[in-house]
Amino acid sequence: MDLKTETIEEPRTRSGFWGKLIDRYGSITGKLSGAVVDQALFGGSNFILNVLLARWMEPSQYGAFVVAYSWFLLPQNFYDALLIEPMSIFGSGRYFKKLRYYLGYIYYGHMGISLVGALVLAIGAIFSHVVDSALMGTALLGVAVATPMMLSRWLTRQPLYVMTQPHHSALGGAIYLVLSTASIWVLYQLDILDPFTAILANGLANLASSIFLTLRFIKPVLRLKKDEDLAPRKLIREHLGYARWSILSRGLSWISINIYYVMLPVIVGLGGSAALRALMNFSMPMSMAIAAVLTLLLPMFVRAYENEGKASLNGKIRMALGLMVGGSLVYLVAVVLFGGLAANQLYRGQFDDFVTLPVLVTLGLIPVTTSFNIVMDAALRSMGHIKLAFISQIASAVLALTAGLLLMSTLGLLGVTLSMNLTALVTVAIQWSIYRRLQ
Repeated sequence: MDLKTETIEEPRTRSGFWGKLIDRYGSITGKLSGAVVDQALFGGSNFILNVLLARWMEPSQYGAFVVAYSWFLLPQNFYDALLIEPMSIFGSGRYFKKLRYYLGYIYYGHMGISLVGALVLAIGAIFSHVVDSALMGTALLGVAVATPMMLSRWLTRQPLYVMTQPHHSALGGAIYLVLSTASIWVLYQLDILDPFTAILANGLANLASSIFLTLRFIKPVLRLKKDEDLAPRKLIREHLGYARWSILSRGLSWISINIYYVMLPVIVGLGGSAALRALMNFSMPMSMAIAAVLTLLLPMFVRAYENEGKASLNGKIRMALGLMVGGSLVYLVAVVLFGGLAANQLYRGQFDDFVTLPVLVTLGLIPVTTSFNIVMDAALRSMGHIKLAFISQIASAVLALTAGLLLMSTLGLLGVTLSMNLTALVTVAIQWSIYRRLQ
């Protein structure tokens, strides 16, 4: 029994030169603005959350929160590779006309994968409680409980980008902003704010936002019917085939970024991870803006390559790089000029010893180098070269585990920010070398 296809309304076009110009660029600008607002709300919420936690928690408590969340990002990357990224590709292409039926399967996949991730983290919490500390074990337990709820935010944002409706996702971001910050404030006022309650509050805020987006805009068809195009085994095979190399690539990416958070406690204690996260908060707004643009552009990359070939994809890449790198350079200047004052005011001076001009410069450069990295990675993925995208990440992971840890142990936080820029630049060089040889 075939499922009926979904009709997509085309926007009304205007006549005349100026009308066509407005239709063409106004639509792009509107969608891009929605994506930036969505990511600004989502990233801004996380920025505010981290600032509040850094102000209101002891450094060791905030460090435990940071380390636990870094461990959560490992299964989150696998979840993204298995479910969300393939959905972005297939949902924008072969299943676009049956998108809501396809999304029904995605929602069921979320239930299974997120529960597995939660179980793995729960085992890690028990292990940490026994061999490390009760504080770290409790923080990991909070992550395990909240994992299905926190992953739901990724589940509900990407379909709206596939539908080219990022402004609707921004409404979910607004809900998350209000609920997450308000709940943290209430916990602080009640004097029960700790890593476990903070993570659980974050998860509940994500869940509320996701329920709203699901019921109001996404509306997946959860009552599954038989259809040859949407056979469960076929979808699982397609997603696993796509994710085969993407999982490894994202695992390497996690190492390149999060290895510093989980290793700093070994070298200088949990307070070291707290200081690193507190300063990295200054790169978060720009990094989130870049991620917003990329999330919108990935489906555009896919359509450009499938419909018009590599020449059209080249144009999209130049546009994305111009937008991202230009904005990142402006942000670099702002971090260098005002980062020291901002850190002093936001964190009540408790991380002032870590704030130096070299740290601020290298910190501000991270979004610049990352822009090149993620655009070229998206280009390779949009062409279907997931294996090559994985290969390009190997050198950065090796560098992070060798030169990166060496720089961290000798230069502290400056070594970490230097290493992040170094690994990004090396990865970009490899990605560009691969991309230019592809047809």
